[in-house]
Amino acid sequence: KVRYKHTENFLNHVNPYTKKRYAEEEAIAVFEVYNENGYLKWSLEQGYAKWPAYFRNKLQKLWNEYLKKKYTDDSGLLAAWGKLDDGESLAKNSVKLGPIIGERTKYPEIRGNDYVTFNIGLIRDFNEKFVAYCRGFAPKGVGINVVPFVHDTYYRNCVPWGYVDSFGDVNSFGMYQSTLTSSLSIPPSLYIVDNNTLADKPNMIYEINTHRPMPTRAEFPYRVAALASYQDWDAVFWHYGDELTAEGDARFMKAQRIPDELFTIAPMRYMTKFSPDSAICHSNDPIMSASMATAGHIFRHNLLAPAEKPKVYVVGKRDIFSYNGFNGAMINKSTFREGSRIKFDDKGDFGFKTEDGSPLPGNLPAPSPFLTGKEQIYDWANSRMMLDTPTLKAYVGETKNLLPWRFKDGIAISNLNQPFVAWSVSSDDGKALTGENASRRLLISVLSDARNFGFDMDWSIALPGGGFVGPRIQAEKIRNKGRAPVVYNEVGFTLYLPRKISGTLRSYDFALREFATQKITNSAEITAPNGHAFCYRLDIDSFGEASATPASAVPQKVKANSTTSNNSDKTIVNAEQFWSPVSVINWSLDSETAHRYLRESTLLFSNIAPIKRLDDGGTQIIVNELEVLFGSPATLELRFDMHHRMRRLSLSNFPKAPSFESSVAALTKVLGKPFSSDVKPEAFAHNKVVWKQQHGNSVLTVTLSEFQAYMSLVAELKTEK
Repeated sequence: KVRYKHTENFLNHVNPYTKKRYAEEEAIAVFEVYNENGYLKWSLEQGYAKWPAYFRNKLQKLWNEYLKKKYTDDSGLLAAWGKLDDGESLAKNSVKLGPIIGERTKYPEIRGNDYVTFNIGLIRDFNEKFVAYCRGFAPKGVGINVVPFVHDTYYRNCVPWGYVDSFGDVNSFGMYQSTLTSSLSIPPSLYIVDNNTLADKPNMIYEINTHRPMPTRAEFPYRVAALASYQDWDAVFWHYGDELTAEGDARFMKAQRIPDELFTIAPMRYMTKFSPDSAICHSNDPIMSASMATAGHIFRHNLLAPAEKPKVYVVGKRDIFSYNGFNGAMINKSTFREGSRIKFDDKGDFGFKTEDGSPLPGNLPAPSPFLTGKEQIYDWANSRMMLDTPTLKAYVGETKNLLPWRFKDGIAISNLNQPFVAWSVSSDDGKALTGENASRRLLISVLSDARNFGFDMDWSIALPGGGFVGPRIQAEKIRNKGRAPVVYNEVGFTLYLPRKISGTLRSYDFALREFATQKITNSAEITAPNGHAFCYRLDIDSFGEASATPASAVPQKVKANSTTSNNSDKTIVNAEQFWSPVSVINWSLDSETAHRYLRESTLLFSNIAPIKRLDDGGTQIIVNELEVLFGSPATLELRFDMHHRMRRLSLSNFPKAPSFESSVAALTKVLGKPFSSDVKPEAFAHNKVVWKQQHGNSVLTVTLSEFQAYMSLVAELKTEK
């Protein structure tokens, strides 16, 4: 009732400028029932044990009524489920809520399926009734009566959640990147947003962002624009710009229009453990503001083409109405290879498949360089990406020993003098950058990093490959947030054109004031002037004769993507050939890649902890209730050394483990004859069987142990010097 009353008050509110009720305001493009509500996801993870008894009892009654409608009475329920807990009865409405995902193995699978289906029904029913209520506030064909609805913006991969949200008019998802290193050094992926594009629906990112002080943050808007274009999304919203604020400065604390010039002299805001969102307020971050402006230009003007024939994946009822698809339908490799779409078939008696019957995407790493469509190159082995279209050229990533880079039509870039750079040149009038009727107005952006004067941080917490480092953890490691002025990594460059030109290169500052001009007379080389520019504009007056441009410093033959991995650990001979009980993990992976492969897999588990740094300099990953071996959930622990190489894998806490003898037999089929065996006949003995694999100077030791009915498996990889 409170929510409905709030909605009534909101929709009847009159816009003081247009004099229209919000319910009839045509300026509103999309309404949302909830933002990042996630009820279905977290209720199936956490349950209702901590809810007040009043609400918990009401939900339990609804649960029992759902079961009565489906099974009639206790005998029907018992026949379907096979067992009930003591005291559970439909007649008394005492069948407990559950199981949540962490309890699923304690109950028959069908009970878990029923519970997921029940929760899906709760959310779907509320959404449909609420939208119908809202639409009643405007006449037919006006305002909210016709404006599309988002049911919820989701931020975790989850098939049941995505299915419920698919009944909205618009599909909405989003995520935040919290890292201290570039993600261009690993195979391309963008968690959440690369797995959930719906077929036959508008798709949008309701909110997305990355945190300061990441030194390579300028790459992120480019990456989002590239994927948004390839997946043919309809809108991307960055959350958020925010008002300019400066601690202790009263000028910025009033509701007023702030002159652009003040943004150029204010210090950038950094996160604190109490206010981590300060680091995603980019109103006075010249790096993110410039990168987002360029990314917006790329996306809004369609400078990158969408996928020609995106692969369509279909999710059936076995994954929708169960815990099988709880961690999502992971198709990100397909997304970057050929584009992807998701469809839901809640009548189809299957789990997950391709619409055309082709094989599902595999788990092997992407090759490098990796080609997305015909215009995007992810050269992750060299930590860079290139965008190459008739109207856009971009080089983003590391520059050491990799320049110059020559694009398809002869344009080349060189002399980028910072280790990391986000550089682009794009058409500002829709015409191609080269050719007979070439563009005469070009926009140029070149960015590296910027920080407050005196900024100081302990960077030891940074993880490779864009590894997640929580904002509060980052905040604790900032020793000094610094002060104005903002200090730039000034980037020089030389742009080579295939024809000589005459014209003017104009430099603009953060307030978009022109502060420098450079005349160009019959030259094919444009060199950036000294000083940092928010952006450049190249106005071409005339074209001259053809001119040769330099070749790429590192020749790369980019061909059709294969499944060959270029990510193997070169210190271990045949690292990928060593046995691993987890299909998506091999011994060549670093901690960040392993963590990403696990969370992006379709393996069933309850939760995965963030990467933890250990006292010895190594890292640890723990996954709870992962089903990979012996048909039972188990706790997976991965250990990596200080060089991020995987050295230890263990599985323990098997609640449904088979006998020790049958487990030994199963492993022997895979690993061959044991190296040693110590199995005693008496009950509760300490039993141990060991297998060994050797490739070159590296040895994998696999140990299966049992003590007092507690079984564990430990695999360790060691390399002799």
